[in-house]
Amino acid sequence: MNKLLVTVILLFAFALAGCADDTPLLEYGFDGSSATDPPQISYKCGYVLPQTEFEKDNVFIDVYYGEIDGGSLENNQTMRLYFIGAEPTDPWYEDDNACFIKELSSEEFNSDKYIWKGKDGYHERMVIPEELFDRQEGFITFIMVNYDAGFKSRQSFRVNFNLEDDIVTLTVPTR
Repeated sequence: MNKLLVTVILLFAFALAGCADDTPLLEYGFDGSSATDPPQISYKCGYVLPQTEFEKDNVFIDVYYGEIDGGSLENNQTMRLYFIGAEPTDPWYEDDNACFIKELSSEEFNSDKYIWKGKDGYHERMVIPEELFDRQEGFITFIMVNYDAGFKSRQSFRVNFNLEDDIVTLTVPTR
């Protein structure tokens, strides 16, 4: 009887060990504040990978972004969105490594549409420009820049990539 009980317990333990979730993480930015988020930043961004493999000329991610409490931009400020390659850059200057996505006025960004609600909030499917995949592996940064003539702050995330035979594989950075 004891041997049977031990055998059943061992089989059950091995069965549970085999059920571990080895699925790759497909999202980033939704688990509360990151230790690297500056406390004065009142807007947030995150993403979901709808898939992990893409043709180099059609890589896209679902980007979620918005204001944490609303109304954070003053009238003379804008919110600029960019994708940036791995090399350091200042997106508010002209730089071949920064791909401008769009600019939102303070009136537009302060609207209810852009209130941060995590994965239940505003999002867009954004295509990552092909020219940023200029090496076999690296990362791409999505960056939000709160911009006016004298003040710049930013919020960002990274997505890792590998490129092989014009196929891009995206992965979420480990934390």
